[in-house]
This record gives sequence, structure tokens and C-alpha cells, in this order.
Amino acid sequence: ELVHLERKIFKGFQPEDIYTWDNLILIGYNTYSICKNREIEYPIKNICFSSRSEALCWVCNYYLKQDVLSEIMKKYLIGKQFDVQKGINERKIKAFQGGKIPGYIYQTALDLGNEYSMAQNTVYKYGIFSRSIDSIHSKEPELADKILSGVLRISHNNIIELSRLPNDALKSLNQNLSQEHIEHIGYSEMRH
Repeated sequence: ELVHLERKIFKGFQPEDIYTWDNLILIGYNTYSICKNREIEYPIKNICFSSRSEALCWVCNYYLKQDVLSEIMKKYLIGKQFDVQKGINERKIKAFQGGKIPGYIYQTALDLGNEYSMAQNTVYKYGIFSRSIDSIHSKEPELADKILSGVLRISHNNIIELSRLPNDALKSLNQNLSQEHIEHIGYSEMRH
């Protein structure tokens, strides 16, 4: 993908916009790297957000509008957006109304479900999925990347179970998967 982008830029195509917030590149890091190294002008759009959570929510929404997303990445981004949006909504409720309002989590799931044409329970499920992937990533990043890229196929329930394994078990599993060139794992492989 990086080589393809570099070729496009060298052929004279206008580089994609680079979106930044608070001096951080949110979208377009590869474009930035290529253009900076080759001293090519690049468009920067600075976006204002009041928090990191709002920026993260925007990034999820931006990528979810792309047609090239795999189903597993779509699940992850919807789940991540759900979790982040829940936190944003909770802070807004506390700030303006002084406490929790029952149903704000349900309403967040309902709103995202309507936006992405799915049931709110599916949004809840994707939230669990994204938290599980994040947990795996914190312990064994390469394994989480294999799952999100589609190199390793694993069921939703087994991803949850995988996220509960300790660091050393995940590391051992990842090494075994790499050595054996395994592309799909079930419950039995996780426990060996």
C-alpha cells in the first residue's frame, strides 16, 4: 500500500490531505512521510477537537466511510467508536446535568446502530470485540495485528477468550502460529 501511494505521488497525483489535531497526524501519516522525504508540498488540514476522545471518534468515523475496509476492521472501528463515544456522552451528561442519566449507553449504541445500519446489540458486541483486540494488542501487538489484518481467522468468542490469556501464553501462541503457519485458530489451539 505504501509503495502504491508513493508511485501515485511521484506520478503527479495530488497527495491526499493530511489531517492534524494538536500537532498530531490523525490521517495521512504515510503521505506526510513520503512528501517530507521527497520535499513535495503536501496539504495539511488542522481540525479542532476539545479532547483526545473526540479526535479518536472522528478518526474512526473517517475510516468507516472508506469503501476498502475489511469486515473485521469495520467491526473493530465501530466498537472503538462506541466505547469512545460512550465516554464522551458520559462526560457531557456529568458536566451539564451533574450525574448519570440512565440509558446513555443504550442511546449511544442506538445512534451508532442507526448510523451504520445495524442493531444496537451488534454495536455492543463490536464494543466487546474492540476491547478484546486492544487487550491482546497491549500484551502481544503482532497477534492483534494478524487478527485485524485478516491473516489470522478466529471467532468472536475465541477473541474474547484470547484476550484473557496472560502475556506469556499469548507470546507462546503467537510464536507457535508463526512457526506452524496456522491461519485459523479455535479454542483447542489457544489452550496448548
